Amino acid sequence: MLHGNAAPTQPAAPMLERATAEPARERGFRVHGLTVGAEGVQPEASEGGPGGADAPFVGPGAANTRRFIARTPRCAEPALARALVCLGAQLPGAGRARPVFLDTETTGLGGGGSLAFVIGLAWYGDDGRLRVRQWVLERLGAEAAMLRAVLDTLRALGPAPLVTYNGASFDLPLLRMRAGRHRLAAAELDGETLEHLDLLHPTRRLWQGRAPDCRLGTLEELALGQRRRGDIPSAEIPEVFWDWLRARDEGRVEARTQRRLCAVLEHNCADLVSLPALAASLAREIHRPSDLDRARRAARHLARIGVEEQARTLLASWLDEVLDPRDLSGAQSLVETLQLRDAALELATLHRRAGERERAARLWRWAWSVDPRSPIAAEAWAKHLEHHARDYEGALRVAEGSRVPCSRRLSRLRARVARACPAPATKPAPAPFPAPVPAEPRHVAEPEPKRSPTPAATSVSQPPAASPRLQGRSFGSPIPSPRGVRSFTDRSVPRARKGELLERSESEDGAPRLRYRLLRRG
Repeated sequence: MLHGNAAPTQPAAPMLERATAEPARERGFRVHGLTVGAEGVQPEASEGGPGGADAPFVGPGAANTRRFIARTPRCAEPALARALVCLGAQLPGAGRARPVFLDTETTGLGGGGSLAFVIGLAWYGDDGRLRVRQWVLERLGAEAAMLRAVLDTLRALGPAPLVTYNGASFDLPLLRMRAGRHRLAAAELDGETLEHLDLLHPTRRLWQGRAPDCRLGTLEELALGQRRRGDIPSAEIPEVFWDWLRARDEGRVEARTQRRLCAVLEHNCADLVSLPALAASLAREIHRPSDLDRARRAARHLARIGVEEQARTLLASWLDEVLDPRDLSGAQSLVETLQLRDAALELATLHRRAGERERAARLWRWAWSVDPRSPIAAEAWAKHLEHHARDYEGALRVAEGSRVPCSRRLSRLRARVARACPAPATKPAPAPFPAPVPAEPRHVAEPEPKRSPTPAATSVSQPPAASPRLQGRSFGSPIPSPRGVRSFTDRSVPRARKGELLERSESEDGAPRLRYRLLRRG
């Protein structure tokens, strides 16, 4: 694990890749153990790896590290399990392995040329004591053997969930990359099947904005009340390893170089011991927040890991006393009132997700009444009035009072209000459309009287004078339709001729007699 942003110096990647491919007879690493219990810190004997017996090594356990570990709060195994579940870990059921804490010290911040030269694991044994194991790389060619030993240890501990600090972004990807480089089957580090909890994520949710940063050392001071003394800066760790490795190859390892490497191991051991204590401290922050701001942070974390019911219960316990409709101007300061408003909006969102819209509407209205110009409160209350209460005028008033009004919502609400309540007419109403004229009954022609022979018929070529009814009309013109009869064809299509006058004569009584030739419509 690296702390800080300084970029350490490291050799070129090609040289490192050539060095890690040395023959097996040149490989070597050491394993150091430490047990932390009620009686204190008990260092265990070191185990030499292949080719590592010729290099005496001083393990961790210096005075400063012992004092830091002794002052670090202890966490019993059942309490630790509950704390990890509260932080989002998927702990195995009964009969399965316990969680394992992992931390690494590397030669760089990333890239293909970085490797982990110190890998530390910590877990609780059957006797309730915390056991720490550290694998230290002594030769670059021993990386594959050291990784294989670490994977065997994880496999022996069972399918245990890993707990790290920034391991999701740094430690685990680096170990997977190095295991793949040596073609090792790293099923224990597989991201799809591995149960992993990165404590950095809940730490940020609970402490970001309250602490200067979220480094592990900063959280040890603020959350645990412990401060490391004589700790090596994280930016110097890669340089310490390369200096020690170069001096060892040259056969002139000095005491100062050896002490600096021991400081790296003490740094790694302190990280591992503080992880269980930090997990327990974060769980206490979630279960028993001391103020409304911490309660809001804890509720956001619980909602993030999928336990929204607990998040609603936690926020409601802080808001039940202030949700009655009363004036809060003299009861709280402005900052406290705004915090209550934001907490009410967050609780309303949780109620809306759970389908409890009536409770959410009560909170939205209360938050809007506290600060009518709040964009978030005005938007939430206006949405409810528009889409659920169907109160368009009220929604328009709320939206117009927002500090940052939404132009699209305003235009939509104004249009809906105009449709629901039309404006008074500025022009006189138009006259009603006249009723259609009823059609006259169809004229039935009378039967013609009997025809008597006449002395001489009038020639067709010289027609007699037309009767007054036919004056002004030429022969062969269409006969007009009866008066008052309207049809759709009268307005669009001209009336076709019904017949053509052929002969005109007079009857015995002197009445005119007309003879037509009817036309057939095709």
